[in-house]
Amino acid sequence: MLTAFYGWFYEIPIIWGTLPILLSLSLLPVLIWKLTKPLIEAKKEANLYRRHLKKIKYNPTVLEGLLTKTRKITSKTEGLGISFKTKNAKYNVLKICNPYCDPCAKAHPILEELLNKGKINLQILFTARADNKDLMARPVRHFLAIDEMGDKKRTQLILDEWYRVENKNYKVFAHKYPKNGELEQQNKKIAAMRQWCDDENITHTPTIFINGYELPR
Repeated sequence: MLTAFYGWFYEIPIIWGTLPILLSLSLLPVLIWKLTKPLIEAKKEANLYRRHLKKIKYNPTVLEGLLTKTRKITSKTEGLGISFKTKNAKYNVLKICNPYCDPCAKAHPILEELLNKGKINLQILFTARADNKDLMARPVRHFLAIDEMGDKKRTQLILDEWYRVENKNYKVFAHKYPKNGELEQQNKKIAAMRQWCDDENITHTPTIFINGYELPR
């Protein structure tokens, strides 16, 4: 109002043809704010998550405190999936995953590095079903059959290879690591893993448990 008064704008005759332009210009800041507000809020939220993550990363007590507040697994996991043991590991990590899950693939090298450094014991379970129609079951059968041979280092390298490839092609993988009758023998193991996942209400992958407690998102 002061700008209009001192600028004598109120004495200038209205040009009706310019009203759409003026209206558009007046609405432009509102539109810009509508578009930028979610980005600003998302950045604030991301920064908040980073601060929380730093607290967890640099303070094991905080992590242990958070873990004890999450749900704890109630069913035994002995004999399920694929297990890797290290000497004097402080943490037992259980990873429930899907062989075609991108977040699972991103989590895999991080856990593998901790395993190789002797920081953790790692057990991997899969959510596949013992069903020929379940595409997930095909690579899982292969993983289990390879692990059954007892060479843990080879199993680890093959899992690394599978998760490292962006476009996962089971036919190519199966041709490289041929298996025959051993694959069908893995259905009982797959069914047992699936039953465990159902009993523990696993709803997303990867779901990670540390010393029996679910890792907070």
